[in-house]
Amino acid sequence: MKNIFLPFILGLFLLSSCASETTVSPEIKVISCSVNDTIVAETPKVKVGDVVELSLNLIGNGSDLFSFHAKSNDEEVKISLAEYDQKKVSEEINFTDAEACRLTFIDGVSTSNVKVKATVQAVKEDVMTLKFYLSAKTECEGSELDVDLEKK
Repeated sequence: MKNIFLPFILGLFLLSSCASETTVSPEIKVISCSVNDTIVAETPKVKVGDVVELSLNLIGNGSDLFSFHAKSNDEEVKISLAEYDQKKVSEEINFTDAEACRLTFIDGVSTSNVKVKATVQAVKEDVMTLKFYLSAKTECEGSELDVDLEKK
């Protein structure tokens, strides 16, 4: 009996220690993308003055979300948050700044949706990249999503 019980307990201990180390990173999914109100399924092709709207789903994968940030080359593309659930983010200006495309989530938020609006200011390169960052409140790596815009 002792020979069966000890390996069983040891196996459970090892299994539980492995499970705690495999935390899944948060995820950013593109729900839809449109250029000048026309939905596109491929890489958006843009020119100066075009407006790209991206609807994103932010998923904690079992963890609470911590922060979301969107960035671009400001000389080429001006980005802003067109929509987000204000009830799910901190009201503290040091943490959430919609103009800077930075959100910090309150406790208990594991999923959220945001809509990012990008207006093309100049086309200097053949490809412009919008960068999105998402982090969770667990000790895991955050996620990054790059969305390329091609010169028309």
